Amino acid sequence: MVHDATPSWNGFNYQGKVGLYVCLCIIKENCETHNFSREDLYSFLNDYQIEYEWIEDFSIKYKENYVSIHQVKHYKGSDFSSYKDAIETIISRKRGIISTADVRPYLKRLPEGKSEEVIAGFMKELFDKGLIDKNHIMPNDWQGKISSLEYNLQGVAKDFLLKINNLHKNAYRVDVPVYLHSCSAISKPKLALEEYKWTLESTGESLKKNNLNDFGIIIHDFDGNKFPLALDDEELTKGIKALIENVRLKICPSSQGMQSSESMDCYMSAMLFEIDQHIVDRHKMFGENKSGANVLNSSSLLRLSVFTKILETDYQVQDEDYFALRAKLMLEKIIDDYTKRLGAIILRKKEKGADFNIDLARMERIENFRLNVISSMPPRELLTNLERSSPNKKKISPYDLYFPRIIQEHGINNVLLRFIELLEEWPSNFFATSQEGDRYAPSCIDASSEDFDAEDAHYIIAKDIVDACDSNAYVDALLYDFNYIAIKAKDDCELPCAIIPPKFDDLEKDKNDDAPVFHEKKKTQLISYKFAAKKVNGESC
Repeated sequence: MVHDATPSWNGFNYQGKVGLYVCLCIIKENCETHNFSREDLYSFLNDYQIEYEWIEDFSIKYKENYVSIHQVKHYKGSDFSSYKDAIETIISRKRGIISTADVRPYLKRLPEGKSEEVIAGFMKELFDKGLIDKNHIMPNDWQGKISSLEYNLQGVAKDFLLKINNLHKNAYRVDVPVYLHSCSAISKPKLALEEYKWTLESTGESLKKNNLNDFGIIIHDFDGNKFPLALDDEELTKGIKALIENVRLKICPSSQGMQSSESMDCYMSAMLFEIDQHIVDRHKMFGENKSGANVLNSSSLLRLSVFTKILETDYQVQDEDYFALRAKLMLEKIIDDYTKRLGAIILRKKEKGADFNIDLARMERIENFRLNVISSMPPRELLTNLERSSPNKKKISPYDLYFPRIIQEHGINNVLLRFIELLEEWPSNFFATSQEGDRYAPSCIDASSEDFDAEDAHYIIAKDIVDACDSNAYVDALLYDFNYIAIKAKDDCELPCAIIPPKFDDLEKDKNDDAPVFHEKKKTQLISYKFAAKKVNGESC
């Protein structure tokens, strides 16, 4: 695998959206150029696939052949120099140059030692035996020289070079364009390309004779381009929704005049969930296959027909699926705004020379929470957890009146995320567990804003939770599954609130056989989220 670093949320999210945008452009183009029936369109698009996190950020394939390759940079700057390294990487692959990073998946099959030293030694062996030249390019007769290597290196060298050779010939052919996507339009180079300082001297030499177009590298928008390359986050979201509306009208003509902006949010959320889940699963696969390079043979791809199937669904009805998809987008937007503010604080402290390590740790914990928990969680499951994070809100009908009560931006920012960012070990689910096995449910409850004293404020919240149990089984389940509900306590008290929500008697005995009807509920307590975090972290309180 070429890329195996866990991406930041913004890059992860932007990359996923750019990939979706390109897929929708392809679907739209084929809808307009072919008079497909719905079934024929599905069959045709089933052969189109998007390949995330493989040779580049994503690639488009038709059957087994690469159609285009895409690098995505979520940079604020537009200066050409900021994109120079990405461009050189593409040029190197187009020229057939082998990178030392390409060797990393094969480390387990090479002699033991420090990674960098092992890789350097392996590359030197390949050079000494004539399997690569000084520029790390394979000669045409490389296979005939495999036998000159030490026996224990012959197998791994053959597998490695064969896969790299096939990759360069298939993916990096001259006729396969490579697009560089960015938030801002990349500026024109201020110097002649060969005058820039490149990592490899041979890159500058090759650019004396060729321009970027000669390598099939496209970094600027032009008339006739299939899709714009420079799109900021807002433009990208608007573009995706416009494409969804356009394509859905072609697939489902009867939807004319019935498509709301909110339903477009649902389609986009459903598609992005498929992409997020796909990327997360691929990263897990890469992590589980660190023992060797055979992972290169097991790349799972996302077929474009998945997106057309989603567009056949009707999200006009305001049911729980509708709100679950919208909730996912809204929660991600709230968290995104939160981390942008936190990022501004980090930047300000950095400029002032102040310590920002605590803020950096907060940012890292939030990013890991939304990458590893929020992104991988199906929308309906996420909505359930959001209902449980507002256990004091009684479920009411119609659902569109209840929904805004559980997507509380204030509570998410000031309670739920503040709890998550205090946890030293990132939770793998929407709750935390202490070393003693006690389970802590995060909430959006802010008791500090109540116009009562502490005891009365906590009593009212406990009463509201019990009242909500009557209308919501998910809230009722909190009292079975969790020892504590983490809230922002009145007066910022650091001790568990001495309020236990009243319980029904769950040990009622059957009069005939004396058997218990229900298992016992936990003695669930309200607790300050700060105190809860200390308990989960194993700190003395």
